[in-house]
Amino acid sequence: MRKIVRCALVLVLAPVLLCLAALAGWFGWRALAEVRHELGRGALERLDSGPQATLIYDTHGKLTHSLFTEQRIDVRLAQISPAMIDAVLAAEDQRFYEHLGLDPVRVARAAIANLEAGGIVEGGSTITQQLARNLRLSRERTWGRKIREVLLAAELEARYDKDKILETYLNTAYFGEGYYGVEAASRGYFGKPAGA
Repeated sequence: MRKIVRCALVLVLAPVLLCLAALAGWFGWRALAEVRHELGRGALERLDSGPQATLIYDTHGKLTHSLFTEQRIDVRLAQISPAMIDAVLAAEDQRFYEHLGLDPVRVARAAIANLEAGGIVEGGSTITQQLARNLRLSRERTWGRKIREVLLAAELEARYDKDKILETYLNTAYFGEGYYGVEAASRGYFGKPAGA
């Protein structure tokens, strides 16, 4: 009798599970197609960090004014102090050069911390995911946005090398007090370039 019940359950559940898997695959394919379409147009095609501040110097070469919507001054990765790069990597994504845009170890650690706390106390986003969010996505906390963030991060990792991703992140990240990017933050907080 038990064998008959098991066979009946398998016959009933197998098509249902197959349909659910097909539906999940279709939604995943659609989401990926949408992300690839988005990548084909706009900021992620060139990894453009956004509007720059206009710097005004006096006749002696001294900076006198900065005009901006977002206080941002792009610099190349080679122009940024190695100490600053190390500090950002230590704080934001210690395994940046080891993962492919999604760090399963970090995600697991964040999930455990959030479960223990009974709410969201720690994030698991990598620098690549944060860059995808900064360039293309809203700040809303939904599963849909998080899935798009992961897909965009995977596409960024496939298209660009780690140094280009890190450079663009360092030029787009918000460092507080209206400063976007390490150069604007360094000049604003310390009065000197990020490479000093």
